[in-house]
Amino acid sequence: MLIENKMEKMLLSLAGFFLLALIAMGFKIQNDSKKIALLTTELVPDMQADPGLAAQDAIKNNRDSKLNAAAHAPLTNSNTQTTIKTVIPGKTIMQTVPATSSSTSSSSTKKTKTS
Repeated sequence: MLIENKMEKMLLSLAGFFLLALIAMGFKIQNDSKKIALLTTELVPDMQADPGLAAQDAIKNNRDSKLNAAAHAPLTNSNTQTTIKTVIPGKTIMQTVPATSSSTSSSSTKKTKTS
């Protein structure tokens, strides 16, 4: 079979190139599907085998410990600004005043009289 037309030669070479690309992609898709099947069968990820997973777990533990420490920390003295809105008929006055709060523990007991 002798091809003399340049256009036919170019189209055949282009078709051959696309055929090779499709074959290569087919092997890659088959390889990826095997990897996905392997990952779905593995129920518990191994931290020693995956350094990214180990680093992610360390970051999660560090974040959890900081959040727990913040949640259980006592409130220290806090200086805030509070806006008070006073409404007089026909006029509204906005006033910003400093407010402080502090953490003090107090215990109170109620005693009732019985007669």
